[in-house]
Amino acid sequence: MLFFLYDLLVSLEPLYTRKASVFDDELGLFGGAMSVTVHRKKKVWKLAALLQLPITIIVILMLVWTTAEINYQRPHFIFGPIQESIDKLKQSLAEFRLPVGRILGANDDFPDVSLYLSGGDIEQMLTAVGEADVTDSNQPVKQLPYRKAELVIDGVQYDVKAGLKGGRRIHWGMPEHWSYKVKVDEPNSLGSYRFSIQKPVTRNYIYEWVFHELLRYEGLISRGYSFANFSVNGNPRGVYAIEQRVGPDLLRENNKKIGPVIGFDEPFSRESLGPDVETWDLMPVKVIGGFDNDAEYLELAAYATSLMEDFRNGILSVDEVFDARAMGTFFAIADVLETFHATTPANLQFYLNPDTMKFEPVGYDAHFNDKQYPVLAAELYNFRTSKGFWGFGTWYARFFQDVSGGNSEFYAEYINALSQLTANGFMETFLADIDDELQRNLDFLYSELNFADTFAFHPVTGFTPFFYYSESKLTDRRSYVSSRLERLQAPVVSVDFDNDPDYPEVYITNRNRLPVVIHGGQDKYLFQAHDSRRIDGSLL
Repeated sequence: MLFFLYDLLVSLEPLYTRKASVFDDELGLFGGAMSVTVHRKKKVWKLAALLQLPITIIVILMLVWTTAEINYQRPHFIFGPIQESIDKLKQSLAEFRLPVGRILGANDDFPDVSLYLSGGDIEQMLTAVGEADVTDSNQPVKQLPYRKAELVIDGVQYDVKAGLKGGRRIHWGMPEHWSYKVKVDEPNSLGSYRFSIQKPVTRNYIYEWVFHELLRYEGLISRGYSFANFSVNGNPRGVYAIEQRVGPDLLRENNKKIGPVIGFDEPFSRESLGPDVETWDLMPVKVIGGFDNDAEYLELAAYATSLMEDFRNGILSVDEVFDARAMGTFFAIADVLETFHATTPANLQFYLNPDTMKFEPVGYDAHFNDKQYPVLAAELYNFRTSKGFWGFGTWYARFFQDVSGGNSEFYAEYINALSQLTANGFMETFLADIDDELQRNLDFLYSELNFADTFAFHPVTGFTPFFYYSESKLTDRRSYVSSRLERLQAPVVSVDFDNDPDYPEVYITNRNRLPVVIHGGQDKYLFQAHDSRRIDGSLL
């Protein structure tokens, strides 16, 4: 307030300091002008200080009066988000930790990782970041090549290749918080040959770790995700997250045979397109590296690419291309943790199992959201806009809106997984199993002040500037998903015997916002939300 008043009074200065201005003109001496200017500034500061208290009181009274006059109407569009933000701020302060030992540096149970880059390489990175700022595109950063570097892990030195990474500005907008990608050819105590090093805020802190732990708990492919003390060229950078990237070591740790892992590339800036543009069709399939390119692997990789293109083009169905249990469970986990970010084709990666020749999900960049979206994965095809969640409506529709029934196995596994994950005691048992490591990680994270990622919040459901972990976030989301399942209604069935009493026509209407599968003998019928159609009488 004081600075505001000072600026205001300075702008009005000619109205009450006309004589001083004339004196300056007449004096015509630099030193004299400076002394008079300093004198005037002192007078302005005194006047600003005198006015600050009464103006502050008037502003507060006006705010209180305005709030009282409007609040009795219960206007959700104004005070709902404000109250949500206040509640989240209070909770973030209530959950705040002060691990004195960790703050003082007692963190020997976490690895010390130091990266050493040449001055020339850092200059090239700064240039790329500058271009990204000017063009408002992440492409200059994403296109940076790996550079030779040195990595020291707990005193052991390795020759590595490293580079800048990150699709979002939060990865590269501030040099002190840069995110890096690293390749190392030797076995090391981190257990990975390819990994990312990034500030925990880029993945929303401990929630990313919980996500990978739940994937592992449910028997899905899970990456290594841990925390370390990090420095660059001897300059401490604080707590960083170590995220395992795709490679043979990832598959072996998950007891999988070596096979290709593919994903979808984004050769464009999503920010420049906006959320209303359907983008899945614009994204080429890419084979993710890190494997020996022998003839057998190359053949499998070519097959994986072709398989995914056939799925995108509608030639093959969900059940023909994906492992139904793995994909159904993955989407259900995204529902329960509200990690929809991990389900977009921009983030989800796919391992082709050489035994089944079907894809299994490889979770990545879940980025837990505290947005409290009133939606399940099955509804993302038209959520937020007509183009669906982040413009990937056709992607979600292929999984959840296939009226031909080509996704019935997947959908049955999805509902089964939702029922299991929301069952009484499941979440509590899972959290109890990981609690010791979770608490250790949280204490380490709280050894420095953790600011929130604004991407994780929504204006309607509130914002807090500080990160905080709360088990109630997970259990509340579980309760919402459970309530959605409990509200599923039986379809409306009508039977027409007029044409042929022996083979009546059956009309079925699904009254739910979620699809339902109706079984009859050897047949399965998938009815999308509010779908109504006729089938033959074989169900009777």
